Amino acid sequence: MLKKLLFISLCLSVITLWAKNPVSITFQYDDNIINKIIVSGAVNKTQWLGVSLYPKEYKDAIKDGYHQTREITPDSFHTEISLDNKDVKKYNASYEIALWGKKVLQKDCLIPDCYWCGKNGFHLDELLFYQTGYFNTTLAKK
Repeated sequence: MLKKLLFISLCLSVITLWAKNPVSITFQYDDNIINKIIVSGAVNKTQWLGVSLYPKEYKDAIKDGYHQTREITPDSFHTEISLDNKDVKKYNASYEIALWGKKVLQKDCLIPDCYWCGKNGFHLDELLFYQTGYFNTTLAKK
């Protein structure tokens, strides 16, 4: 029962996050292979978009994934993440897309041995929107 309540609470939280930050996500396919992610929406203050892509089989989501961040300035936004690059094509199985409210620089980070700060010099905080899923690469060719 507790697990069910926690799951319902999580779902309501995600719905609430989405309602406050409406984001549209579109996937463009070429010959049943994802080649572009298009994210658009509107924000009233500077926020950060995080996109993570994963291969079909991975052991460590952080180290085995492809991660990209973009600053989103106030007003409506439209950003495209191209996956045509052959280095990115191997990450063609699943995705996570998040909108974050705060960028924490490494010098201000309070997390001991923070992986993201060590890798990028910053990490993102204050989750505002989150979506995850799998790419549909099993469409029948016509």
